[in-house]
Amino acid sequence: MHVTDRERMLDHLRQQGEAQIQGLWQQAREQIRLEEEAMAQQLATARQRAEGQNSRKAEEFVQLTLLAAKKKAGAMRTTAQDTFAQRLWSRAMTLLPQLVESAGEELLARLRQELPPVNWTKVTIHPRDHEQAQALFPQAEIVDDPSLLGGLVVAAEEGRIRINNTLSKRLAILWPEQLTKIMADVRQEQP
Repeated sequence: MHVTDRERMLDHLRQQGEAQIQGLWQQAREQIRLEEEAMAQQLATARQRAEGQNSRKAEEFVQLTLLAAKKKAGAMRTTAQDTFAQRLWSRAMTLLPQLVESAGEELLARLRQELPPVNWTKVTIHPRDHEQAQALFPQAEIVDDPSLLGGLVVAAEEGRIRINNTLSKRLAILWPEQLTKIMADVRQEQP
């Protein structure tokens, strides 16, 4: 009987050991499961953060790209407007001789009337207007300047008083206002 009790006791101890081992395994599995869940949660959180960062970074990249594109488009628009303005200026300057031709002698006479009543001692004009200038300013020295497209430059009191009443100077004075109007018209016509 003694062996039987002993066998029972060993059997009971074995069963208890196996139950404890099973319990330990179950605890280990549960702890592993909990660790896996925690790691999965950490991974999901890290992914969300990464996606958020990536999303923020992607949005920042898109915004920076759009800003760069807007700056480039603005610079291109400015360059195009400047080029257009230069072409318009050149075209306007090439039209001045035609304006002088169409106005004839009347132009110089009208420009003379705009001058204040001063004893003009020097008058600079285009060579084609030499004779008319002598008639309009009989006491003044007449200086021919082929670079003047039309109009005149007058001086008095040894050059202390000087008026540039040339067509190119008048155009230069009016140009900013006229260019603004032209550019506004062009912008309205664009689709």
